[in-house]
Amino acid sequence: MKNHNIRRAIIVRVLIAMITITALPFRVFASPHKQVTPNSVEGFFHERSIKPIVSCGYEVNKNTLVMTNFPKQSGTATCSEYKIGSKFYTYNSKGTSRTTGGNLLYVKVGKKYKYVAGAQCLAYARYIQEKLYGVNDGANRGKFKSVGSLSASKMNASRLKNLIQRGGRGAHLRTGGKHHSFIVLKATNTYFTVVDANGTAGTARIGKKSFTYEEYAKSGWGRRGIDYLNVRK
Repeated sequence: MKNHNIRRAIIVRVLIAMITITALPFRVFASPHKQVTPNSVEGFFHERSIKPIVSCGYEVNKNTLVMTNFPKQSGTATCSEYKIGSKFYTYNSKGTSRTTGGNLLYVKVGKKYKYVAGAQCLAYARYIQEKLYGVNDGANRGKFKSVGSLSASKMNASRLKNLIQRGGRGAHLRTGGKHHSFIVLKATNTYFTVVDANGTAGTARIGKKSFTYEEYAKSGWGRRGIDYLNVRK
């Protein structure tokens, strides 16, 4: 009888342990992300529309991009559909037609088509905003703010540096004059790096450029001034 009771007690304890283990939360981790390749849009961008958004090698929270390594991440990350040098397309609302021109105003983000109220360089800047924040400053203006502007007549290296560093990584730079859009990828004390589409008119190609503040201020871009530098609120 005593041995029988001992066996019963052991069985009960095993069953309790099994129930406790199965009640614990279960999480699947993706494999570690690869390092960003030299020809990619710096950091790529994750397609999920939550904040903070974790991308391939970057963490994005509001208007700040911080380079980070993530040894483990729950779920999976899908990087940007575009790389440096590739052509950028806009679509109709259903994705049944696409163009590199200016008559379609939606971008493809994952499997969805998002309205961006623009095309070419402007659409690409807003596509990146969708990747970063899940919203863009064309369709969701109230979720962004401008940290300033700079007229062509007042453009110089010092004022430009002050404005760019106020905006920081992820800021949407919209020039004056013949309008063009950039997204700021990096802003140091001596230079800044941007990404854009159709920087050479008619090519629809995505490019990455770095300028010293003096170089940009004296360039054709600088002579256009800056209408706004938008960041996420």
